[in-house]
Amino acid sequence: MSGRRLDRGGIVSPCPVSWNSMSGTDVTRTCATCARQVHDLSAMTTAKAEALLFSSNERICVRYVRSADGTIQTKDRPARAIQKGPYAGLSAAALAAAVALSQPACSTPSNQPVANEPQQTPDRSRAVGRAGFGTLAGRVDVSRNRGIEDERVVAINEATGDEHSTQTTRDGEFSLELPAGSYTIAAGGNDPWFPAGEGGVVVRSGGMSTIVIQLSAHAMGEYRHIFPDTPPPPLPELNEPPVPASSSKSSIAEMWNHLIERTKQLLR
Repeated sequence: MSGRRLDRGGIVSPCPVSWNSMSGTDVTRTCATCARQVHDLSAMTTAKAEALLFSSNERICVRYVRSADGTIQTKDRPARAIQKGPYAGLSAAALAAAVALSQPACSTPSNQPVANEPQQTPDRSRAVGRAGFGTLAGRVDVSRNRGIEDERVVAINEATGDEHSTQTTRDGEFSLELPAGSYTIAAGGNDPWFPAGEGGVVVRSGGMSTIVIQLSAHAMGEYRHIFPDTPPPPLPELNEPPVPASSSKSSIAEMWNHLIERTKQLLR
């Protein structure tokens, strides 16, 4: 299966330098600390990533996201695609752009009074709900039961394209009052978090919908071939002749012969 060679490698010692501090493109950037090029495997196709890593024996620095099943995410092997609504197949780059650039659709300049704006509190409570609106409440996690603070969350109305956004609290929680409808929800995109999203999230008038968005962290450093591409040659002792059964240590000889045969079977 394509990508299996890619998944057999990884980063042994992660690099602490920020990707955002490097200059270059979304695929390849130059590290100002060591002047080496760093390649984002998750921004490449699987074929291009494997060609980069296996075409030479040079040391290569990479950045990637590994899915929960152990596979390295690539452009044609994303961890999770948005399956519903007109935003199906929204790329990670588009998600990140939406999260970074979106502003609340109903935002009001600070020098103007806010009329009939419901109160938003960390416990997700609302003062008075508006007719035709519902509440989307949720949490952005970066690991098991660990939320992330000040992460932007964007809700895109799948019928109108209108965007609404907010930021998470210290516990990673967020709450948005939205017109009833179906939404694509996106979060992440800030280094080192890989953007994630979900489509077809329905918000009903007068109701509350909930969602948990799980973010994955980019890994960055020198790529190592943790496992070889081909099986290792037989161990020298496997080619030794069987110990004669007539030996005074016959029981030990039988155990030794059985171990050799079993090991040969496992290596076939």
